Amino acid sequence: MYNTGEVSGQLDDGLLRLQKYYQEQGSRQMKAFSQWVPKIIYFAIVLMIAYQIVSFTPGIIARLGK
Repeated sequence: MYNTGEVSGQLDDGLLRLQKYYQEQGSRQMKAFSQWVPKIIYFAIVLMIAYQIVSFTPGIIARLGK
């Protein structure tokens, strides 16, 4: 678009369209990022809790067997 705008004499219009396009693209990426980060953090916490439960289980079973 930059080259086309320069050749046709419509550089200002082309730059405004490019600015709008990249602004929208950045907004979409930030929205996707902000939606996925809490899900990833939640999943990591669930995995840590599950690991703790599984790692304590053999010790508890061994103590109950005595």
